Amino acid sequence: MELQAEMVLQQLQEGKKPSLLLVVGEEPYYRQKIEKAFRRAVYGSVESPFGLLVLSGAPTLEEVRQGIESYAFDGLDNLVVVRDCLWFKGKKAGSDSDKETAEKEKNRQLAAVLTAVPENSHVLLLAPQADKRTVLFKACREAGWVTESQPLKSYEAAAWLEQALRGQGLRLSAEARALVEERLSMVEQVSCALLEAEIEKWRLFLQGRTTISRDDLELIFGQLPETSGFRLLDALGERRLADAFQLLRQQLKQGDDAMAMAGLLAFYLRRLLQAKQCRGAREAAATFRLPNFVAERLLKQAAGFDTRALEAALAALGDWNAAVRRGGPQLVGLEDILLQLMLGDKKKKALLSHR
Repeated sequence: MELQAEMVLQQLQEGKKPSLLLVVGEEPYYRQKIEKAFRRAVYGSVESPFGLLVLSGAPTLEEVRQGIESYAFDGLDNLVVVRDCLWFKGKKAGSDSDKETAEKEKNRQLAAVLTAVPENSHVLLLAPQADKRTVLFKACREAGWVTESQPLKSYEAAAWLEQALRGQGLRLSAEARALVEERLSMVEQVSCALLEAEIEKWRLFLQGRTTISRDDLELIFGQLPETSGFRLLDALGERRLADAFQLLRQQLKQGDDAMAMAGLLAFYLRRLLQAKQCRGAREAAATFRLPNFVAERLLKQAAGFDTRALEAALAALGDWNAAVRRGGPQLVGLEDILLQLMLGDKKKKALLSHR
């Protein structure tokens, strides 16, 4: 049975304990929350239960079987936790047929054990990735609970953040929420764990106040890594070349990964290209799941760029990526791409001649 991560947490907090629970995804927030809640559901406040077995990677069938079939001397249930579980990767292209046959047999045996967990035992599998086509994944979904621990999509983040803030007795002012929506619209996804850490920072900053204002966020929200490139993209969208250069250099100086910055730029350029196909703010808001005022701003920025220039910049970013992997320059290459996008060939050559 597939469930949302929040529903799994709620069920565990109510004391319900599945015999098998598979959590798929690299987002640490729900993996950690679910493991903690599962342990509490099984053991309460007992700190070192005899029946708890924590494994990692790809443990053997025998290790798992011993964990679920052993007798705990304290009379409590068994709980086998497999962190970073590698059983669900699926077959590799071009893999050897004998190895593939052996892997299928191993998965068949694992499925037989995991779908017949004794009444006094439970298994928690925390897998970074999972091929949903595998026999093992389908067996887990049939016999137990399956959920995902993934970063939030940008359009989900503001609502998730407000709900988490309510849990802390805090709220965003209308102006602060607008800023959050605007900043988060510039990224594809954001980590729940990182937002949770950000909430704690805000709580300490407020010193007893319960409403977060736009001014508060202007002071502290800019340090969030996923949105730290917002000012750079804003400068790019408004064609402020000098500011874009300064911000790009500042981001890299602060330790931001050049590849990550290039990925953010590519995401933004693709969004501008898509926005140019939209017929008005309403269609853009629906397409990108943005508030209307953010969609209007995006359309205005998209209108300032030629389609061919955006496509050329995207192609150049792909070439830059390949060149960097071969040891090519990082900052200079990105600056050249921005120059080309914002000035075109002639003005770029003229400017470079005065460097």
